[in-house]
Amino acid sequence: MIREVLALIFRPSRFIRMATDHDSALSLQYQSQSARGELAPERLREIEENSLIDAQAVRHSYGIAFALVTATILVGMITGKALSVWWPAPKPGVVILQMAAAGVLLVATLGFLGWEIQTVKGQTLAEKTNRWLFRLLYVIGTYLFVVATAWSW
Repeated sequence: MIREVLALIFRPSRFIRMATDHDSALSLQYQSQSARGELAPERLREIEENSLIDAQAVRHSYGIAFALVTATILVGMITGKALSVWWPAPKPGVVILQMAAAGVLLVATLGFLGWEIQTVKGQTLAEKTNRWLFRLLYVIGTYLFVVATAWSW
């Protein structure tokens, strides 16, 4: 799986070939489309197009996540350092922030719904709201952890 992740990040065209090969074999495993057990050319093109779309979606998603995490950490560090300039970090304050962060992250993790509300396209309002709330809570929890760390540093 490491090879696939590296290909997705650094060599997307190689990842698409790998995904097409994998998904073609998987498709053959579930249904034979000809007497010889080979995929029809149009099905192979469809799998390749889907692999390209999926690879672009994954790269975009992780790119956005990386930018959001970087911004959250920077803002949290600035906030924590600003707090430490105005007053020293009281141990109970730092501990309370850390516990609040853990609580927010745990609520996001345990509250996230997957298969229970999943549709084919994943675009219902409930699914979008579920994903947005999950990400928002993770950003808040991470921010609180970084503030606590930077404040006491």
